[in-house]
Amino acid sequence: MRRYQQTLYRIGLGFAALATLGAWFWPDDLASQFKEPEAMFAFAIALVVWVAGEIKLSEEFIEKPSSQNDVRLGREIIEMHTGDVRSLLKDTDLFQFVDERIYDKVFNFLSDFDRGKKEFQNRRLGREFDDFVEGLKDFSRYVAIETVPVNLGGSLCRGFKPEHTVTEEEYERQKALSKKANDLADLAWGKLDALAARVKIEIPEVLDHHNG
Repeated sequence: MRRYQQTLYRIGLGFAALATLGAWFWPDDLASQFKEPEAMFAFAIALVVWVAGEIKLSEEFIEKPSSQNDVRLGREIIEMHTGDVRSLLKDTDLFQFVDERIYDKVFNFLSDFDRGKKEFQNRRLGREFDDFVEGLKDFSRYVAIETVPVNLGGSLCRGFKPEHTVTEEEYERQKALSKKANDLADLAWGKLDALAARVKIEIPEVLDHHNG
């Protein structure tokens, strides 16, 4: 049932209840009731406020379509949640070498955010999105500071694992650095997971696109 139909239904029930009460308490001398206009005026005002409130409530609950910007960004979040970024944050031991192109997806996403190209108009999504971005920034900054891309077999890769033979002390140091990177990735993943769940609720259009 559409919202306006539900509103009319509730108003109709209200009038039916008033009619029933009126039948029970109908005065023998109706004309005498008009000698007290204040009471009639108060009743009329209350009736108008009630009907207006029902209509206003209905308008507030009308589902408005999401903006094209939010749909586009929502789909991008779902893609991150199911694709390479998911693999990077959730499934990968960052001590190992990872294709630099996957890291580039994160770096480019954050670069677009800093330039104002990534922003939800939906305020509820905006708060969770900003929280996710902060977690992703913490992760990406740490990785960018502690690692450099290396050429392995003709492909650029990035990881904490030493490219050449190193001392045991240096090896353990790199392992410790990678553990912190993994911890930051876990935090960023948790925020992305929560954001993706919220996107599916707030922008159901992204599911149609993703399933298609």
